[in-house]
Amino acid sequence: MWAVPPERGGMASGVGGTTRFAGLLFGIVGLGSILTFHLHGYFLANLNPLGGLKPGEAGAFAERVAAGGRPWSSSQPWSAP
Repeated sequence: MWAVPPERGGMASGVGGTTRFAGLLFGIVGLGSILTFHLHGYFLANLNPLGGLKPGEAGAFAERVAAGGRPWSSSQPWSAP
């Protein structure tokens, strides 16, 4: 803030806050996608030894767990049962 004249301090503060929140947003999105990717791989690799799931069912189950267990489509959240 030292490089900004006092009459522009509010604008500089707003730009700094927006940049900070954008960085936070991208960090959460990035870590969430990495977590989802690894959860999907983990379930695909480890569910068949637990018994009963076919490879196609294991993938669908892993996607449902990664989505938080919601039985409806994430593209239509208003169609919940």
